[in-house]
Amino acid sequence: MLAQQKINAVLNEDLTLREVFEQVASPQHEDAQELTSYWRERETDGGFVVGKDIPSRRLASILRNISLAEPVGNSRNLNDLRIRLAGDAFRQRFGRDTGGARLSDLFDHDDFEAHITQVGVALHRGAPYIIRCALRRGAVVDKRYEVVVLPVWSADRTARWVLTGIFYFA
Repeated sequence: MLAQQKINAVLNEDLTLREVFEQVASPQHEDAQELTSYWRERETDGGFVVGKDIPSRRLASILRNISLAEPVGNSRNLNDLRIRLAGDAFRQRFGRDTGGARLSDLFDHDDFEAHITQVGVALHRGAPYIIRCALRRGAVVDKRYEVVVLPVWSADRTARWVLTGIFYFA
């Protein structure tokens, strides 16, 4: 009887792919640590600026993991983000080229609202927002990755943009 209950539990297990997020204080992935460290250095030296600090030789090895997005609305009243540049890691994450897309195009309504709220917090605070993610199918983890969201200055230093890194664990 117990064996049949276990078989039934496995057969009835929800195998829908789900994303599970956990906000963390600091990144664990080595490349995410490098990006965050470089961002902190630049912020203490006048700010991380698009066109000056990215692209850069120091970030060349992780450019495939980075996206750059411009706020739609303004950074104080954020409605959406338009992705201006996106590396291949974003194609892997979303299954398509995300350049030119809006964040709202990439997520369903509830997920979009959660993400845009957290991006707004990062912009308002001028601080990193870091999450650790797992793609789960039932109890099985398909992939694990970290996302680092950083406020950066536009090239003309008039607006805060968003630099995001996605870093997959092996």
